[in-house]
Amino acid sequence: MIVSLEVRLSFSCEHCDSGVPVNGPVPLVKCARCMEVTQLTGEYGWDRLMPKSLFVTAVTQGKPGETTRVEANGTKVTITHRFPNYPGCGEPHEPRRTKLAISKGRALTCKCGVSLELQPVPAAFLAVHPCMRGFVDAETFEETSAPARASSGPVVMQCMKCQATLPVDGTKRLVECSYCTARNYLPDDLWLALHPAPKRESWFMLLDGADLLDSLRI
Repeated sequence: MIVSLEVRLSFSCEHCDSGVPVNGPVPLVKCARCMEVTQLTGEYGWDRLMPKSLFVTAVTQGKPGETTRVEANGTKVTITHRFPNYPGCGEPHEPRRTKLAISKGRALTCKCGVSLELQPVPAAFLAVHPCMRGFVDAETFEETSAPARASSGPVVMQCMKCQATLPVDGTKRLVECSYCTARNYLPDDLWLALHPAPKRESWFMLLDGADLLDSLRI
């Protein structure tokens, strides 16, 4: 029994309390406001962000098209019980064809001939949720540090003390002037322009509902 859930997830940054989107089974995220990195372990581990009870409810009580919203301890989760659409014809995946593709390790293929590769489950996520079989439209990486989200080129501004040209590339928020050595703290609007805040995007989890319930003896 393959169950597909459309997910939107975010939590409050422990450093500045801003909302931090989590757009896939990533090992860490970076707050776009304070630029602090949060490892998704411990208090922010996947067993707490998305506990098994959430999946059990979706498997045993969820209906096609039904949406559930859960908000607790700064974490916001929206789950819709539906399969992703094929990029070719726009039709949703068929559960039977999806189950067959997953069992044989193949791409999800529509009758129209267009395929959509199922993203593999990272080892750290699979250790917490072994019932997971793959993802669609999810952000995934195995890096030990968060990917940079800086602008593609430098921005030129004036030093707040001597008005000299001050190139800013977004790598540091405190920039020293090469003429007067004054230290310039970049304002919020410029910093956010250099580091666009990610949005809470939808992504899909495909899990084996029977395997989940068997593991819990339900």
